Amino acid sequence: MPTAARLIAAFALAAACVAMYPILLIQYPEERFDLNQEILLGLFAGVGLMVGWFSLGKRISYKLGSGIPLGMRAAVTCAVWIAGLVGLLQVLDRMGRHSYQEPMQAVLDLVGTAWSYFGFLLDWKVAGAALFLGITAGMLTENANRRWR
Repeated sequence: MPTAARLIAAFALAAACVAMYPILLIQYPEERFDLNQEILLGLFAGVGLMVGWFSLGKRISYKLGSGIPLGMRAAVTCAVWIAGLVGLLQVLDRMGRHSYQEPMQAVLDLVGTAWSYFGFLLDWKVAGAALFLGITAGMLTENANRRWR
């Protein structure tokens, strides 16, 4: 059942994830995130919508915490999902160019690529922006939950 908290959480977290895309472009220009801009923007927004709807909005609605820690949790969840899925997209792109001789090479490269994208999250500028945007989404969701029950 859609509630105001779930709707606000989904859209606020999707906007936060999309706002992280230019930050990653600026911080890591050598990764060439701009080559698949439409796919990545859709991926970032989709992850934000799903985590906002199923995690942040649901937890706020059931009074499982306040907006700040739940927003931080949602930001970390989004970051982990996005890092893994972007790594998967990179490996699928390499598979399309026949860069692997065996299937196990692709699996090992998937782990290595996703792990390197997880390392991007440790940069203080990226982590700080993600946490700030997640906290903002959490506070907006908490406010919507209190206002429209």
